[in-house]
Amino acid sequence: MKKKNNKVDHNQLLNEKCINEVINSSSVHSTKSKPKTSKNTERSFITVTNLENISYPQYKRLNKTYCGDMEKNSDKKNCIMPSIFKHFEKKCKLKTNISKNFVYDFENSFSGSPSPLDLTHIDTYSSIPSNSFYEEDVLDDRTSFCELDVTDECNKVLSLVKHYENEIKRWKRKLKSCKKWCTSKVTESKKETDYLNYIIETYKKKALEEEYKLINEINKSRNLQILLNDAYEYINHLEIQLERKNFSIEDNYTIPGAGEALCRITDSNIDILYNLSLKNKQKVGSGSGSSESSEAKDMKQKKECVNDVVDESGSSGKPLLIEALYNISITLTVEKKVIFEQFIIELEELFISDNYTSIEIAMQSSFKIHQFFLKYPEFYDQCKYLSIGSWGTFYELFQVGVYLAADKFTGCLVHNEFGKFDLIEAFLEFQSKCGDAVAFETYISQLTLILESTTYTESEKYSLIYQMILQIIAQFPDMKDEFLNLEIGEFGSVFMLQEISVQYYRMEQIKVLFEGEPKCEFVSALYASLSDSKYQLSSSNKGYLKILFDRFSTIIGNNTLTYAEKIKAISYQYRQFIKTFDYLEETILSFEISTEFGTFGDFLAMFAFGESQGCYPEYFLTFSEITTDVVTTENPTTETQTTVSVTGDCATASSYVLQVVDGTSILYSYASTTWSTWAAIEKANWKSLCTRIYTNFVTNTSMSDSEKVTSIIAEINAYVAFYYYREANVHAIEIGTWGTIGQLCTC
Repeated sequence: MKKKNNKVDHNQLLNEKCINEVINSSSVHSTKSKPKTSKNTERSFITVTNLENISYPQYKRLNKTYCGDMEKNSDKKNCIMPSIFKHFEKKCKLKTNISKNFVYDFENSFSGSPSPLDLTHIDTYSSIPSNSFYEEDVLDDRTSFCELDVTDECNKVLSLVKHYENEIKRWKRKLKSCKKWCTSKVTESKKETDYLNYIIETYKKKALEEEYKLINEINKSRNLQILLNDAYEYINHLEIQLERKNFSIEDNYTIPGAGEALCRITDSNIDILYNLSLKNKQKVGSGSGSSESSEAKDMKQKKECVNDVVDESGSSGKPLLIEALYNISITLTVEKKVIFEQFIIELEELFISDNYTSIEIAMQSSFKIHQFFLKYPEFYDQCKYLSIGSWGTFYELFQVGVYLAADKFTGCLVHNEFGKFDLIEAFLEFQSKCGDAVAFETYISQLTLILESTTYTESEKYSLIYQMILQIIAQFPDMKDEFLNLEIGEFGSVFMLQEISVQYYRMEQIKVLFEGEPKCEFVSALYASLSDSKYQLSSSNKGYLKILFDRFSTIIGNNTLTYAEKIKAISYQYRQFIKTFDYLEETILSFEISTEFGTFGDFLAMFAFGESQGCYPEYFLTFSEITTDVVTTENPTTETQTTVSVTGDCATASSYVLQVVDGTSILYSYASTTWSTWAAIEKANWKSLCTRIYTNFVTNTSMSDSEKVTSIIAEINAYVAFYYYREANVHAIEIGTWGTIGQLCTC
């Protein structure tokens, strides 16, 4: 037993030896002396004392030395790290892992912001192995041997831990308060958003309701407009029926007097009849002497209110003109609709411009639309007689545009303030672009001669300019649009000038159109239109139109009328015809007179333009007195020529017309010799007329003979004008040897 107790543990000694060697090798004053043999307690104390300054690398070398010595032994089971080394390793791992894990967690908690960790500590623990972890093993009894080694470091780490824990708590509190504040703001914003959404939905519902109301009102307005149009048509229908009935009654049972007849015809027609009686008293070149025709009055009225097509809005809220164009577009095919609506969009830009007045916009629009329609003839044929609201038709808009442009072009044919012609300046501008300046120089020379001429009248100048424009367009077809859109100073475009000058050109053509026997070219063209298959006229309608055209032929063949009077009479007969046969209006207006002149509608437009502008050629208003040289008896020895005045001398008319036979005017007895073919009612009507002439004029002592004759002529003209079929019979009545009533009516 004693030996056993005195036996020294070999492993214990080996451990102590290795420790001392490692410690001694790292000391500055290392000794080669072997460790002294002492008791277990002494060795433990020495070991602990020597381990106070041991570092982790020294510990590693110690461990390696220890394990290397143990491997020399054949018993590998004894190669077990002593408890003191295990404890030291746990202590070091504990110290490093606490610092490392704290720094790692704290940095992750404040990622994206500067780390609050002291840079000294970061450097100290930056070399900690990445696989280090905190081991919560239960330390054995020998743990207390190494507690003094880590006391200072642990205190530092604990103080840092406490400091950073406080920082974490502070940031958490701040985060919590921020979260609470953000939550409250989000709640408030959500409430406000919900309220705004509610308001939006409310207004959407109200807007939808108002839209429904507006649609209903628009539909009501359209229905009312339809009813109103139907009412107008029905009223017109009743008026026509009433007028026909009155015609029938008066033809069969009444004897209309001059006053009744005058009430039934328009003011312009009264003027025609009155001025025919005064034509020999007018001065040459003084004008027609009559007031304006109905056509001229209508055009002037539309000219005064043309701004309505721009200022007034239709049922769609757009201006009347734009709305009318959109109404046309919905009837077109898809391809044509695209072209048409693109033009409307371009035209709307003119409407929103602040650079023009309403009248200027209307004038510009009329020419733009007219030019667009001429570019696409299918649009022109389809739309020219369509209505623009209640204002009028597109065709009337084109005419009003010409009237407005004519006012603006006053002075275009004379020098400007710089002594130049604006028209020639515009032609020079086009010459530089046309590509054939030499050929165009001819037109400039011709234009210069026309403008500087003192022999041409204004009408002739415009007519020649129109023909020149047509020649230029024919020679430069590729530049037609550019040429027509060329601006002439401050006056307007070449297209405007073309539409003005064509009216003068047509006036110059009247002399040619009204010549020819038995039917002139004007009437022959109208007769030819009756057989044109595109009009699809019934036999009865052809018959009605033939009667009208016969009337035109009679008027044109009357050499006692001036051109202006003939045109005015034709216009009047047309208007009277349309009152009964209004459904033929567009057909008649589209009848072509000639390719150069245009249609019958263009003829009426020329007439209205000439009257309203007062620009008839001088020969339109005058005619030469008709005289005839008659060779009387021939003497074999001497030949004498005597001039006998022709019948119908207005100066001697009173001596024949104012005679009295059987208590009435001599006109009644004159008629009795030729009225064998008259109806009984016509004979009675003529007798009643002659009685009124005798009572009101022949026996009137307050009137001079010339005034009596003038009044009688007006009475007769009114009598035959209202019932135009009477004219042939009445005008054929011979007044003794003086002449006929037809000749009398021209006085």
